Amino acid sequence: MVRRLTVLYDPSCEFCRRCRRWLASQATLVELEFLGRANPAAEERFGRIEAAPDELVVVSDEGAVYRGPKAFIVCLYALRDYRSWAFRLAQPEMQPLAGRVLDWLSHNRLRLGRWLHDPEDEAFAAALGPRAEGRCIQGRCGDSEAG
Repeated sequence: MVRRLTVLYDPSCEFCRRCRRWLASQATLVELEFLGRANPAAEERFGRIEAAPDELVVVSDEGAVYRGPKAFIVCLYALRDYRSWAFRLAQPEMQPLAGRVLDWLSHNRLRLGRWLHDPEDEAFAAALGPRAEGRCIQGRCGDSEAG
């Protein structure tokens, strides 16, 4: 029985980082671990995994390696609220659709990442300063001020 999945992703890609954050924010039925593909720890733990640079790769704690659409489906399988989607997309008649969608996303991830990146995010964060969590924002206060 699979207890943990390691998602190998590209930490230099904004789209990949957003997908990672979304996955990490979801309730899981199988633990998810995230590791940058270029991280030496990834090769040390899993050896050299043959995959295209833009291909999603997931490795189970049992050693199974999932690539591309199957990796996407196994990520959904790990999520409590999306497991039923994983079963639907794993059906033979749905796999080609899942494959086309994931291939398109994978091949366009850098362009999507540039579109998702908002340069004003950095300016906004800099304006907030290093202890933004202690300030009041829209009537809600952090830990260092009373509301």
